[in-house]
Amino acid sequence: MKSILLALGICSICTCYSTGQSSPKSVHFRASLTPQVSSMWNGSRDGTGRATFGYVIEVKLVTKLSDRLQLHTGFNVQDSEIKQRYNNLQWPSDVENGMWVPGRSYEQFEAKYFGIGLDGGFDFALTTKENNWSLNGSVALRRMLNVNDKLIINESGNLHDPIEDELKNTFNKTQILISLGCNYNFHIGAGCRFFIGPSFEYSIRDLIGFSVPQILWTYDGGHPVFFGLKTGVIF
Repeated sequence: MKSILLALGICSICTCYSTGQSSPKSVHFRASLTPQVSSMWNGSRDGTGRATFGYVIEVKLVTKLSDRLQLHTGFNVQDSEIKQRYNNLQWPSDVENGMWVPGRSYEQFEAKYFGIGLDGGFDFALTTKENNWSLNGSVALRRMLNVNDKLIINESGNLHDPIEDELKNTFNKTQILISLGCNYNFHIGAGCRFFIGPSFEYSIRDLIGFSVPQILWTYDGGHPVFFGLKTGVIF
């Protein structure tokens, strides 16, 4: 709860600065699209995150505080899928010459969801040149919607139908994400700028808040992470 209130506070401060400026020349709009590769980190078992693809769209209000420092706040939408695999199943057909062949059988947890949220952060230019590099960071609150999860069982190469009865999970549907990145900014005329650069997002909350132990599978933790290439315009 404290982390949610802290994230709300950061977003509120950025919003107050952005909307409280009287000079129209210091306020701009920013829109961006970030294709992402997602995975899972910091699980307590030997599960490994599997790379999946998604995207984030952001629309923000940008306030210029100085020649090098800007604050931004706005909303974002995300389409994402998370996969985590456990190579912990052993079937008789996984044994060759008296030795177990790891990785031939596995169980894989998958969760697909759509998210919408608010964020606030900063952008700091490394130089005052017209075209420059900048560092950026933000904190986002994102609410998970339309969550669909399933369990895939692979028995020595034979995939079973997705299992849903084994999943008794309660998701942390309000995710708090820390984002860091850098951009290269191009001036394209008439007060407009184009930017592109890598981004990294890490959720400080576990994806699942509570998991009831089942016969086949028990979820043991993991935090969503997202690697992306952000592109957008400021006008």
